[in-house]
Amino acid sequence: MKDQKDYWENRILDWEGVSYGDAETQPVSLVERVAHYFRGPVRHRPAVAFELIRRAKPARVLELGCGSGRLAFDLVTRAGVAHVTGVDISESAIAFAGERARALGMAGQLNFVASSISNLNFDAYRPYDFVLGMGLTPYLTGMEFERLFDAMRGVSFLFDVHPKGISFQNFSHAVYRMLKGHPFYNTFSKEEILGRLTQAGFSNVTWNVSQGVFYVTNVG
Repeated sequence: MKDQKDYWENRILDWEGVSYGDAETQPVSLVERVAHYFRGPVRHRPAVAFELIRRAKPARVLELGCGSGRLAFDLVTRAGVAHVTGVDISESAIAFAGERARALGMAGQLNFVASSISNLNFDAYRPYDFVLGMGLTPYLTGMEFERLFDAMRGVSFLFDVHPKGISFQNFSHAVYRMLKGHPFYNTFSKEEILGRLTQAGFSNVTWNVSQGVFYVTNVG
């Protein structure tokens, strides 16, 4: 089975095109066509992040798992964020995002970095006052979680999380991952997620759900 980098390197741009676009116009497999119609909650995630950040008004955002930078561009152009550093494990997605930023004359407001969480030098991209990750947490190892907790200390954050349990969403996602030969995908119970954050020193964490997606936030 491929690791996360090998899996996403040549898939993320196509995945975004199908997930956020029109599956009927994309030359993709039957599996992806079917999956597209169950991704309404996925398509809703950027709207949740955008609205929270618009209200919180952070100046500098660190977005982890940014893909091609769709949300990062919106945060700068429509939510009043002064600067976004976007990080993704896919070098091709980061190259695409960087080229777009330069073409639009936004290189001073947007910085895109190809890295895993394991290898990311968080200190190099400080200061940031908000950490954001949509679709990120299930793909992190335990060590990466610990590095992420350290990086979030003293700043606000928003992550979607995928709690374990018996549900149609979890079942269908498990079937999809099996068919696609997907790398590891970690789920934790609500109690485990909140317990880890409490142990890491976060005392203002809230748990929310919107259109079937669960989110943990800590907004000062």
